[in-house]
Amino acid sequence: MRGLLIKDFYMLRKHFKMYLLIDVLFIAVAFFSADNIMFVALPIMLAGIIPITLLAYDERSRWTEYCGALPYSRAQIVSAKYLVGLALQTITSIVVLIVLIIRNNEFSFNTLEELIASVAAMFIASFIMPTICMPFSLKFGTEKGRIIYYVVIAAIAGFIALAVESTDDIPRKLDSLAGLMPIICTGLIVLYALSWLLSVAFYNYKEIGK
Repeated sequence: MRGLLIKDFYMLRKHFKMYLLIDVLFIAVAFFSADNIMFVALPIMLAGIIPITLLAYDERSRWTEYCGALPYSRAQIVSAKYLVGLALQTITSIVVLIVLIIRNNEFSFNTLEELIASVAAMFIASFIMPTICMPFSLKFGTEKGRIIYYVVIAAIAGFIALAVESTDDIPRKLDSLAGLMPIICTGLIVLYALSWLLSVAFYNYKEIGK
């Protein structure tokens, strides 16, 4: 498993410099402009889709065929992608949290707890993309799974635009959702775990190379 994770992080270093640049740009915009707080959510969401892009690179390089000769189970191969995604989502969320704490006086968060809850909600929301797209991509391949990928991106973008269209509305919206947040977060975590298990099941029965 360790070797699979190292391999994926080498892939990140080689192919994902543009993702890093986009993340830095979005966070910088949010840092210097309180009117664009929605930009801090996008890097966290992008971190959630990187494992799907890594899978596409694996298919393109035929790694998915070669790795069958290595002493790794298919469950480990799939789990490595989910673990890389979790690591990136966690790191990005921590960076975003630090930025918001530094600039908290410019935003509409009343308390530190409210700010942390907002970032935690972004982190949990970043599970949506891999939860839906990873099983489809592993079963049908990333090319065919891209249809679901674009549908989910459009849905998430629309939701974020509606949810954070005004920074002044954020506390009120958080208050209205406060009672449901534990249920929503627990549900997304459970669905993420089920997606992980489903992806392993799909990949176990998939004929490699198709």
